Amino acid sequence: MPPLLRFLRARRANLNPTLRLPATTPKLALTLLVLAGHALVQAVDGAPGDPRAKPVLTECLTRLATSPIGDRVQPGDLAFALTDEQRQSADATVFARDEIRRFLTEAVPLRRAVAAPDQPALLVLDLTARPEAEDLMRVMATDNPADGADTVTRWRALGGLIRLEVTWLEPVHTELAVVLELDKHHEEPTAIAAGGCVALTSTDPADSLDTLFSLVRVATDGTSLSDVMAAAATARRR
Repeated sequence: MPPLLRFLRARRANLNPTLRLPATTPKLALTLLVLAGHALVQAVDGAPGDPRAKPVLTECLTRLATSPIGDRVQPGDLAFALTDEQRQSADATVFARDEIRRFLTEAVPLRRAVAAPDQPALLVLDLTARPEAEDLMRVMATDNPADGADTVTRWRALGGLIRLEVTWLEPVHTELAVVLELDKHHEEPTAIAAGGCVALTSTDPADSLDTLFSLVRVATDGTSLSDVMAAAATARRR
C-alpha cells in the first residue's frame, strides 16, 4: 500500500511517476487507489453525485482490470508486472517494457545533477511526493549521527540508464531511488565512481540563497559503479 500512496501523491503533484505493481497485488488495493483518486478529482471538478462519475470510474476500473500496455512506458504509468509465465511467452517489446517499468518504479525525479572539481557529485532530487525522505535529509543535515548514518547503496544499469538505490538503516529506515540518463549525465556517475561518494539534496542552491540547504553525503562503492557503467556501455554498443 505505501508505494500506491506515494504513486497517488506523485500524480497529484504532476511528477509523472512509474509504478510496476507485483502481479500478485490484491485488486482491493487498486480499487482503493482508484476510489481515492476519483474522490480527489470529483471534489475539485464536480458536486457529489455528478452523473459523469459513473462512466469515469467504470473506465478506470476497466483499464486496471485489463492492464493495457501502450507503445511505451507512459508518464505517470501504473501497470501490473508480468507474471513468470507471461514473461516466458512475452515478445521482446512487451518484455522490455516490463523491464523498463521495473527499473523506473518509485524512482524520484532528478531536477539536475552537478559535477564540481574536488567535490562529490551533487544530485538535486524532487521529493515533493516523499516528505518522509525530505524530513530525513533535514535531520541528517542538522543532527547527523557521530559515526555517520548506516547506509547501503546499490547501482544498476538498463540500456542508457543508471539507477542508484540508497537505504538508510538509521536514524529512520528509509529507501530512495533515482535514475540518471547516461546521455545527459555522464560526468556525475564518473565523479561518483572516482570519489566513492555522492551528495543528495532536496533543495536546489540555484533556487534561492535564502532557502535552507539540506545536503546529505552518502558513501558508495565506486568500483561497483564503474563496473555497472562499463556493462551499460557494452550493452549500448550491441
